[in-house]
Order: sequence, then C-alpha cells, then structure tokens
Amino acid sequence: MRAAIALAFALLVTKPLIAWAEDQTTTVGPWTIATSSKADKFDSCMMSRSTDDLNASFVRTDDGLLLLLNSPKWRLERGKTYSVSLIAGSRSVDGAQRAFWR
Repeated sequence: MRAAIALAFALLVTKPLIAWAEDQTTTVGPWTIATSSKADKFDSCMMSRSTDDLNASFVRTDDGLLLLLNSPKWRLERGKTYSVSLIAGSRSVDGAQRAFWR
C-alpha cells in the first residue's frame, strides 16, 4: 500500500523534465522543501517530512493546497470515511476524509 501511495503522489507532482525551468530544494530542520517554476512563474511547492510512523507532505499548486498523510501502521479500507483532526499549535480543525489510493 505504501508503494502505491508513493507512486500516486509521484505521478501527481511530477512534470515532464522539459517543462521545469527551475527547481530548488532545501532542508529546514526535519522538513524538505522543494519549489518549482516555469518561465519565472510559480508552479508548485512541496514540504515533506518522514518519521518511522508517519509521512506528511503539504503540496501547494495554483489549484490549492493538499495535505497527504500515510503510515505503514495504518490499515485503512478503500472508500471508507475516517474522522480526521488537524491540530497546529492552539488551533484545530475536525473533518472527515475518505481513504483512497491507486
């Protein structure tokens, strides 16, 4: 399952090599941040971090912001909806997300 999610993510953010005008990658603490632009125009930005238990990535494109989470410990059923709580500092957001993978 982990490989399938990684492949789906790679296909989502990968563009043909010719289309990339400039790519920049840097590391800030435990986060890896990669930005890309085409013809001096913003294309996308990805910030990712991995631990033994969790992989987290934030992806920003012209279409919006995407949060991707996966863990080798999770056993999610395809199509089932799961409760999700996102907590950052003193703020939190509750919602639901359907499990999917390719």
